[in-house]
Amino acid sequence: MKNKFLAELAATFFLFFIGLASIVLSVIYKDLITDLEICLTFASIIFLMILVFGKISGAHMNPSFILSLLFVNKIEKKESFYLILGQLIGASLACLLLSLAFPGSANFGDTIPNYGIFYSFLAELFLSFGLIVFVNLGIKFLKTNPLIALLVGLYIFFVAFFLALFQVRP
Repeated sequence: MKNKFLAELAATFFLFFIGLASIVLSVIYKDLITDLEICLTFASIIFLMILVFGKISGAHMNPSFILSLLFVNKIEKKESFYLILGQLIGASLACLLLSLAFPGSANFGDTIPNYGIFYSFLAELFLSFGLIVFVNLGIKFLKTNPLIALLVGLYIFFVAFFLALFQVRP
């Protein structure tokens, strides 16, 4: 249980730290990092975290995955609690470190919907549901961790790029 907790903590930390750092740097240094490069950053870090931590904890990095597994009885309540706790701590530590590294950047990367909260909520709901279904199908039909990691990374890239292209920020 301890290794799974630490793996989720580390994977979520790196996802938040590197992903959000790319957004902060794009705000501080205009035109240094494009939306496409931010999408590639998130996709790449998710790909790498699944490769590194997938065999240990599953590298979920998102409580919605844990809750979906809990819903279909694929994970115990106690284990799900520790995995989600690891994710929350990892994300919080990354945000704390970023706020110390870039003082005054607390609002950088804020998600401000361009098309209203309702449409952004629908986009988030639809795309998150699609990701959960996509990952679960990948796990069911694919036996190799690197292939699943690649497919999830590609899904994240295309979804993030689609949202950036149409400036839908859920």
